[in-house]
Amino acid sequence: MTSQQSPEFESERDRIINIILNVARSIDALVIVGNGDLSRRIAAFNDGVSTLLLEGAMGMAAAVAVGYSRYCRRPLIVIEGDGNRVLGAPSAEWLQTQSCHACHVVFVNGIFASSGGQRVPVDLASRDAGALHFHGSSEKLSDAIDEWVTQGGTRRLLIYENSSHLELRTRPTGSLRGVTARTKQESVRWLKL
Repeated sequence: MTSQQSPEFESERDRIINIILNVARSIDALVIVGNGDLSRRIAAFNDGVSTLLLEGAMGMAAAVAVGYSRYCRRPLIVIEGDGNRVLGAPSAEWLQTQSCHACHVVFVNGIFASSGGQRVPVDLASRDAGALHFHGSSEKLSDAIDEWVTQGGTRRLLIYENSSHLELRTRPTGSLRGVTARTKQESVRWLKL
């Protein structure tokens, strides 16, 4: 299920997102994305994937996935940064106990990228027992995601990044009213309950 790389995917983060979105497209998974740079990147690269972008909902991605999994058996892919993961720690643990088909992808770079680059105070490597850890190998990541697709269940993947090489996308401009209207339209269209 690994995708061919497109020229617009220039960074390693973009290549990984491309892999995940192609898998989501192939299995008709709902992708739930924590706020910030990941949300903006996925919105820019998304083509035909049902996506729920949680802009402004710090730490809520796993909680939304738990709620959604209670009423729908559709595969879920949750994507968030380590800052989101730390703020939503109880929900992330709760997601691991659910009997659903969910892949929880956490980009680990040690900073709260969406709120100014403050350091994340928790070391997820020692905290997330049972998670699969990836340090810059897209091929091994593709294999792990393909295995999750085949075997089902719930899996957490930690993808390590170097924050000094992370080029964050600029925040979009526009009124809160306009963003809210677009988000509402997209949510109604993509949730498919």
